[in-house]
Amino acid sequence: MAIPQGLLADPQDLADVVGVPVDDPMMRARLKAASRRFLGAVRPVSFTPVDGATFWLNGDGSNVLLLPVCPVRAVHAVEAEGQALAEDGFEWSEEGVLKRLERWPDRLRSVEVTCDHGFTAVPDDVQEVVLDQAEATYNIKKGVQSLSVDGQAVTFGTQSAVGVTQAWSDAVERYSLRGDRA
Repeated sequence: MAIPQGLLADPQDLADVVGVPVDDPMMRARLKAASRRFLGAVRPVSFTPVDGATFWLNGDGSNVLLLPVCPVRAVHAVEAEGQALAEDGFEWSEEGVLKRLERWPDRLRSVEVTCDHGFTAVPDDVQEVVLDQAEATYNIKKGVQSLSVDGQAVTFGTQSAVGVTQAWSDAVERYSLRGDRA
């Protein structure tokens, strides 16, 4: 089943785990919040495929520019100051690096790039940590670390105090772009 736009996991998977109908508004809100939180942590990574996107880049006189998105799946056209570059006039990487043997113009909005970007499917490990986060926020009462009712005591794990699991942190690190992408 396709994951709905704006979400990083299938609502039915979360509904099955927490034992509510798939249209439960609280469950869907928690899944949406977990998805937004993950997306915010890994920008500019896109988990939705976009074909034929056009970007204007500021040239800086170097021979390497960074596209504002990744992963890049294809680069269809590159123009520098209105002149189309031949396919052998530049190189690109999945991480969004656009390299040229010559220097890029040192002018604002001087490079136009048309490309396809984004994952074609949300990776399984991303779905897993988003579902875990959504389940935790659905089940754990905010601010409560332990609860005792009728002689039964429950203590929630460090996730409720810290906010994320190690698996979440690892996935964010794996899909984040930090520093030089070259």
